[in-house]
Formats: sequence, C-alpha cells, structure tokens
Amino acid sequence: KKDLNIILIVCLYNDRIAKRRGFIITRHTQFRGPRKIGIDSCCLYDLIIYPELFGSEHSRVFGIGGLFLTHRICFKEVTKKLIEKEKITKEEAEEKLAVFLKKNNITIIESDLQNKEILIKLYKNCKDKKINIHPPDSYIIADLVKNGVNKIFSTNTHFREACSAIGIDGAGFPSLDRQLKNKIREAFFRPKKKFNRHRR
Repeated sequence: KKDLNIILIVCLYNDRIAKRRGFIITRHTQFRGPRKIGIDSCCLYDLIIYPELFGSEHSRVFGIGGLFLTHRICFKEVTKKLIEKEKITKEEAEEKLAVFLKKNNITIIESDLQNKEILIKLYKNCKDKKINIHPPDSYIIADLVKNGVNKIFSTNTHFREACSAIGIDGAGFPSLDRQLKNKIREAFFRPKKKFNRHRR
C-alpha cells in the first residue's frame, strides 16, 4: 500500500511537469475483476437529503463506474437517522432509502458473523499501524472484504484508515458543514474574471 501511494505521488508530480512542458501523459488503471465500491451511512444520508448540495459528490461517487454496495448496518443507521431528523415513520424512511438504492443500483451486503479470519487479520493490521477501530465497524469492514469491495466512500477518517489497513482504498467524503462552507465560499468569493484586451 505504501509503495502504491509513492508511485501515485510520483505519477501526479510527473503529470504536472509534463503539462508545463506541453506533454500529455495517459495512464490506464486495471483492476482484477469488477470494481466494487462501498458507501457508508453518512454518505448515503447526505446524498438522499441534500441532492442539490451534494450534486458534485454524487457525480464523483457514481461517475467512476463499478458495482456499488452498502451494508445492512448502514441501512439501519440511515433509516434511524431519517426517522429522527426528517420526522417520518419507519416505513417511510425505509421506502425513501430503498428508492435511492434502487435508483443508483446499490446492493445491500448482509451481516455475516462468520468472518473470524478476516477479523483477526483486520485487528492485527490496525494494531500494527496504531489505528483505532470500533467493534461495529470491524464487522462491516470484514463483510466488505469478504464481498470483494476495494474502495469505500466515508466521512469517517478512522473508518477509512481501518479499511486501508486491510487493503480497501478509503475515499474521503465532505461533511455537511464542510460542504456548506465550500458552497458559501464559491458563491461569495469567486475570483473576478479577467478580460483580455486584444489589439485591433
């Protein structure tokens, strides 16, 4: 994982140098089998409730292509949050979530408590890398690994770090507060356009 990160950094640096000198470098990344992408509960909730605010993030997540998955625990967490925050019934919350999952072709991974070997490896790797991991998260991550998920979108830094410890690429996702600040900054502090004067 460390070596891969170093390679990516070098590639990005070479890209910048090449662009300055007028060169164009193209790269093709290949994955073994279909790319499977996980989405955590916070991401799901924000994408459902704030579609306009998180429109760019929706495009970023679903625009990369692949098979999209979430966990049964995440489904329950989002349902509970919808009930509390949106003041709707459990049936309405589950239907709202189910519609979003179906529309975006997101499959639910069911809980499996038989992933003992994966859990042992996960806790060992996290301990070696001094990463804190919560028990509920460990079961989700073990199920992600078992189902071949190789990328996860999450707002939780510790969760992403734990995922990376066992080989899942953790992609950040902005919190609601951060996204609001970004939109406000874009609206009020856009750089003024410069007009070039051309000689007649």
